Amino acid sequence: MFTVAVMALMRSDSSTRAQNQNRFVYDTGLVTLGPGQTMKVSFSANGDSGQLLVSLGSYVIGTCSPDNICRHNLASETSHGPVSLMNHEAVTIDVPMAPGASGVRVMTRTNIKNVTVTVSILDALGNIVSYCDKSSPLF
Repeated sequence: MFTVAVMALMRSDSSTRAQNQNRFVYDTGLVTLGPGQTMKVSFSANGDSGQLLVSLGSYVIGTCSPDNICRHNLASETSHGPVSLMNHEAVTIDVPMAPGASGVRVMTRTNIKNVTVTVSILDALGNIVSYCDKSSPLF
C-alpha cells in the first residue's frame, strides 16, 4: 500500500535575469512509498534541448496529531546536475525510499520549455502501481 501526499507536479515560470533564460520548476511534493516501492521520474526534452538541475529529498516522520495529521521533516537532500538533454532525449531518475524514511521528493529546475515530466510508482517487481505525467503548467 502507498500514500501519495502530493502527487501533482507543480511548475512555475520565472525569469533568471543573470542568465536571461526562463527557468521552470517541477516538484513532486512529498510522496510516501510502501514497502519495496520506488518512484521513477522521467524527463523528456521533446523538440527542445537544455539542462536539468535535480534535487532529491528524503523525509522522516516527525510528530502526529491525534487526528493522524503528521509532520514530515527533511532528513537529507542531494543535488545532481546539470544534466544536459538534447532534442528528443530523455532521462530517468529512480528514487527508492531510504531505510527509516517516511517519504521522498524530487524538485527540478530546467530551461527546457517543452519538457514532459512523468512520475511512476513501481512495486518491488517493477510493475507500475501509480502514474502521472505533466507537460504543461497546472496553474
